[in-house]
Amino acid sequence: MLLRRQFLSRYQQSALGVAWAVLNPLGSLLVFWILFGQILQVSGDGYPYAVFAFTGMITWGIFQNSCLATASSLQEHIGIVSKVYFPRIILPGVNLGRAGIDACISLIILFIFNLCNGYVYWGRLIYIPFLLVVILLCGLSVGLIFAGPSVKFRDLNVPLNYIIQLAMYITPVIYPPTLVPSSLSWILQLNPMYWVIAWARWIFIGQQTEITMLLYLSIGLTLGLLVMGWYVFALTERYIVDVQ
Repeated sequence: MLLRRQFLSRYQQSALGVAWAVLNPLGSLLVFWILFGQILQVSGDGYPYAVFAFTGMITWGIFQNSCLATASSLQEHIGIVSKVYFPRIILPGVNLGRAGIDACISLIILFIFNLCNGYVYWGRLIYIPFLLVVILLCGLSVGLIFAGPSVKFRDLNVPLNYIIQLAMYITPVIYPPTLVPSSLSWILQLNPMYWVIAWARWIFIGQQTEITMLLYLSIGLTLGLLVMGWYVFALTERYIVDVQ
């Protein structure tokens, strides 16, 4: 019921409704295609730049939405939290589910876009649900850390949004990792989203990526963040009613 209310309240009374889930990524693609693809002539690593960049942007956009949605989950539902007791961990799950619905729409757009450009690998589409789960878990691991403190510090989501935006530029979302000097590539590969985006490009456009030991280190980092986020959430949820 909470998930249904979240979805309806977001789109039911807006002028364009669910169309915003389509227009947002397409608008961003247009800006980056003009700036990086046409003006700066950034390489698409052997692929059309629009196809290459859009795959990365959609993947990163799902991570960003899931992270911000989880981080604001307690603050958005503080009215319910103050009235009745229930397991608070449900609320990040509700907001993550809302982000998951938006993600499904985004992935459908990505599939149609790549299909129109002749990039479809039918046998790899079965991995899309697993890819979606991994992206949402990455967003959940970061968002849980901020969910409790953001109730006390209402402006905490603002710097979080800026941090995520800056992190996009140090992740090969709109540029190929080959542009980064080999001596610094290990820094990129410590980022879990580096491998998630590489996986998305393998599924949707067939790009190959060399697997290194840093993949397993980044997986451990993600699991560590998830455990830490759960612990921080459990600690901070106890006082959220007192600070509202």
